[in-house]
Amino acid sequence: MAPAISEVLARSDGDAVWCATFEMAGDPARWVQVTSDTLNVAYPMKAPPAHLVSGHERLAKLEVRDWKAAEYATFEVPDGASAMDVARLADALFQTLLGCADDDRIDVRVERLA
Repeated sequence: MAPAISEVLARSDGDAVWCATFEMAGDPARWVQVTSDTLNVAYPMKAPPAHLVSGHERLAKLEVRDWKAAEYATFEVPDGASAMDVARLADALFQTLLGCADDDRIDVRVERLA
């Protein structure tokens, strides 16, 4: 994940907004999107995401920007986070919220949004 996130961080400048979309292979309902300032994740639950991430060691520093029950949750990327830091957060979201395992194959797409 880190190489794609590094590309997003390097290319996002001024009006250029880039996004890396990570999808579990064979299950497009499980995805995480990364921009320079957000982590957006498929959110299959109805309860607010704040309580789910606050109790998780790797996710506790994430702040919820927006969410819609059973659709998505968007979190702020912590200030000063490196591409590797963001990749670890994205991986933790895959495992914690989406139930993915370390050996699941993840497809990636990097694209310009604006």
